Amino acid sequence: MSPWFLLPLAAILLAFAWYLRLRWKPAYALRLTLLTLALLASTFSPRPLTSPAPVPPRQILILDQSDSLTPEARTASLAQAKTWQTAEANRLVILTGTQPEPVTGEDWPTVNGRATNLAGALTLATGLLGNAPGQIILATDGRATDSLATHSALSQLSTEHSELTIQFVPLESFAPANDLYVGSIYAPSSMWQGLSFQAIIPIYTPHAGEATLQIFQNGEPVAEETILLPQGLTLQPLNLQATTPEILTLAATVTYPDDPRPENNTAYAALRIYPAPRVLIVTENPALAAPFATATGLETDVLPPDQLPSLTDLEPYQVILLHNFLATRLTEAQMRTLQAFTAQLGRGLIFIGGHNAYTLGGYQDTLLEPLLPVRLEPPPRPQNDALTFVLAFDRSSSMGRNPGTVNDRNKIPLNLAREAALRAIDTLGPDDYLGLLAFSDSADWIIPLGPADIGKTRALDALTQVAASGGTSIYNALTTAINGLLATPTTETRHLLLLSDGQSADGTLEEFLTLAQFAHAQGLTLSTIALGPEADQELMTLLAEAGGGRFYSVLQPTDLPQILVDESQAARGDNLVEGLIRPVANDNEPNHPILSGFRTGLMPSLTGYNALKSKAEQGAEDVLLSADFHDPLLSVWQYGLGRVAAWTSDLDDEWTTEWATWDDHGRFWAQIILYALPDPSLGPGQVEIEVQETVHLTAQLLGSSLPQTPTGLPLNGLEVRYTYLDAEGNVQTYPMSQTAPGLYELTLPRPAEGVYRGVVNYKPDGAQTRIEIAAPLVINYPTEWQPISAGGSANAQTESSLAQWLTTTGGTITNWETLNAPPPPVPPAPPTPQQILSRFLLALLLLWPVEIAARRKWMPWR
Repeated sequence: MSPWFLLPLAAILLAFAWYLRLRWKPAYALRLTLLTLALLASTFSPRPLTSPAPVPPRQILILDQSDSLTPEARTASLAQAKTWQTAEANRLVILTGTQPEPVTGEDWPTVNGRATNLAGALTLATGLLGNAPGQIILATDGRATDSLATHSALSQLSTEHSELTIQFVPLESFAPANDLYVGSIYAPSSMWQGLSFQAIIPIYTPHAGEATLQIFQNGEPVAEETILLPQGLTLQPLNLQATTPEILTLAATVTYPDDPRPENNTAYAALRIYPAPRVLIVTENPALAAPFATATGLETDVLPPDQLPSLTDLEPYQVILLHNFLATRLTEAQMRTLQAFTAQLGRGLIFIGGHNAYTLGGYQDTLLEPLLPVRLEPPPRPQNDALTFVLAFDRSSSMGRNPGTVNDRNKIPLNLAREAALRAIDTLGPDDYLGLLAFSDSADWIIPLGPADIGKTRALDALTQVAASGGTSIYNALTTAINGLLATPTTETRHLLLLSDGQSADGTLEEFLTLAQFAHAQGLTLSTIALGPEADQELMTLLAEAGGGRFYSVLQPTDLPQILVDESQAARGDNLVEGLIRPVANDNEPNHPILSGFRTGLMPSLTGYNALKSKAEQGAEDVLLSADFHDPLLSVWQYGLGRVAAWTSDLDDEWTTEWATWDDHGRFWAQIILYALPDPSLGPGQVEIEVQETVHLTAQLLGSSLPQTPTGLPLNGLEVRYTYLDAEGNVQTYPMSQTAPGLYELTLPRPAEGVYRGVVNYKPDGAQTRIEIAAPLVINYPTEWQPISAGGSANAQTESSLAQWLTTTGGTITNWETLNAPPPPVPPAPPTPQQILSRFLLALLLLWPVEIAARRKWMPWR
């Protein structure tokens, strides 16, 4: 109770004494009481009327208790946190490992230290603080399991909570001096049966020395060897063969002397092996299939171009090779099928060069041109060689007949041949030579062989005067044209194109071949066009082969103009390089997977290739180049969902005779096909597994009539289950919940380290059986068990993480001594003006009655 109540009482007694004038006997007692009350009141300081002391802002300590800390750091920091929490009100501690655990009572929770979930702890702390001002103290070694999420949470804190202060307490990481560890095994997640592949085992060794490496497949030991490891990182290769369609599990364990943490010496991997892939070779040379299949070890089928089937019938094939045939051998529908095969089904397509491929095969402006990773243009050269071009065309009576039922002059073969000849002539330059020879029973030079500039001015009139009549004497015409070319000095490059729609009335097959071989030996090249179904396809094919040129089978006369233009450009040789060509690796792609295991300096030389421009600026990868001109020899790229490769030389033919006997010939082609092969796991059902503090599975299920095709409509409302076999051999089954159209998810507890076979299975509506998708679980040891850095400072990552977080948050570094230091003593506060005034008034009240008594002589001693 306040002493101020004594003052009113003293005043009442003073008034009473004045009234009685102190003349009655109790006056002395009254005086004594008055004096006692006044003195008693004066001994108390007046209490200021203030509000209760404010509650301090909330402080939250996030304490890292993960396995990446030293045991001593975990124990000491836990004791420091307990001291800190009890020293002051409104303090909270959150322990974090795999999950954040707030301390809510005297019993502190036990934390699973196999992960460092700082992001979850920061999110929890933010929710507890709300929008009130406060402080977060983060005590950690900086090794967050999800560093991106941690950085994002800290950035959000500093941005959205301006009245929040953040401090960091560095803790010591566990970094023993002799700790060897094995990193995650690099291995494909899926592979085709029959193919070889390589797994890489990363091994970090603190000191050079011997170690024992054990390899397990499907839980059984298959290899054990002593290896000599240098200090630092070793990428230990493991060569494997996919022999059986199955889920193949791998484990690698390294035993190292005096290793303080052997728990991080084992790593696991799993992959699914699918049935062997099938390759389709589309070629006019069926004898190619057997040696190719033997060399590569792949199951191979062969079809001629005109028998290329529909997209549905191509489903069994994973890769198609298009081997050196003219673009006209494929219909537009077949080209669209190849487009869909690559872009939509995600399969591989490989183009092979030769005299009938690329620009020489007339692929410019076709539906297949956009698929190619090379540009169908001749590379720039200092100077193009001049060309001598002779066209010998049939003018027999059959060339004047309309092949259709409607009388259309634009479809008469001779009229189309005239148009085609004019368009081909237009491609010739001022340094070129031209000759036109028309033949039936006889052969006549309608434009004698001479400079092209002169021939061009006479071409239209000369061709207009040609009329269809007579029979077909091809041998006589061929002899006349060859003799004319050999007798007239023109250019180094000399080319003859023979066009006919019928059977020759003269010459035997042997005479024809002898003549063509003789011409080719004299430096001439001969191409042929068999026009219409009645043309001698066999003769024209053999003539082109013997003459070193191209053969065109043209069933539609309307295709003639474009073919003659393509042939005149091909004949120039701008798109052809012959001689001794040495392949070299592209400096931009020195470690391309196709070249894995090869030394390009030991590759055989080529003797020719189709010279084309690169599409590197559009994303193509030029894997091999010619040493002289750096033209692409092997280029690859992604086209839609699939891959396309272009080999600009031929296959076991004129330009690659040395390659056919090369020991690594089969492996080279196997690696090209392996690169072009689709991912065998590609299909309408895709499963992704993320292993963190828990295991999270996501399954995207689509309805598709074609397996291994990632297209279709989402499958909804299905009963989807995930099943795996645990370490004790028990079957564990979990239902998956649909979270979006065709998307099913599941989060399950993380099992112990190891590899577990598992499948996602479901049954689409109308299906007879359940569909299974292989989804093995690979649980490697947590990153907390891995040393911080290879040969660096033990706390290098702590320093790096804290420096980044300080920049993000504007926080400060502190330590346990500062946090738990006793508060300094509080000095007594000086009296306030109100207290001084109160005491002054009290003195006046006490002295006032004394003054009255003295003045009126009421004192007893008067």
